[in-house]
Amino acid sequence: MLEDLLSVVLMILIISIASGTTVLAYLFSNFFKGSPFERPWKTLLSIPFFLLGIGIIEALDITILRLRSLLALAALVMMLYTYYQFYQTVTFVQPYKGVVRATVGAEVNKSQLKEEKEKILIRKDIYDKLVRMAERRGITINQMVYTIIVPEWLESRRFEPESS
Repeated sequence: MLEDLLSVVLMILIISIASGTTVLAYLFSNFFKGSPFERPWKTLLSIPFFLLGIGIIEALDITILRLRSLLALAALVMMLYTYYQFYQTVTFVQPYKGVVRATVGAEVNKSQLKEEKEKILIRKDIYDKLVRMAERRGITINQMVYTIIVPEWLESRRFEPESS
C-alpha cells in the first residue's frame, strides 16, 4: 500500500516538473530567439522527455529498474549540460568589465555628450567575423566596436586622453 502511494506521488511529481520545465523552456526559447541564450533553453526542452519516459515506466508498472535509472541519469546529464551551456553563454556574452554601463537616476544632457560620428571601412572578411562575434554576444556590430574593441585597443596601447 505504501509503495503504491509512493508511486502515485512520484508520478504526480514527475509530470508536474516535466510540464513546468516544458512550458518554461518553450517560452524562454521563444523569448531569446536569435540570441545566444536560445540554445541552452532549447537543450533544456529535451529534459521533460526523459522525465516523461520515467513516468510512463511508472504508469505501466514496468519493473526494469535499469531503464528507469538510465532515463533519470540521462535527464541529470542533460540538466548539467544545460547549466554548462548557460555558463558558457554568460561568460561569452559578458566577459568584459564595463560592457554594460547603466547610470541609474542620473540624467544626461545631450549637449554634454561629446560624440563624433565616424565612418570606418573594413575588409569583408573582418566584417563577417565581427558580425558573427556580435551575434553570439547578442549585440550589434556598432556596440561591439565602440564598447569592446575600441576601448580594449586603446587600453592595450596605454592611451591617455589629452587634457584640455
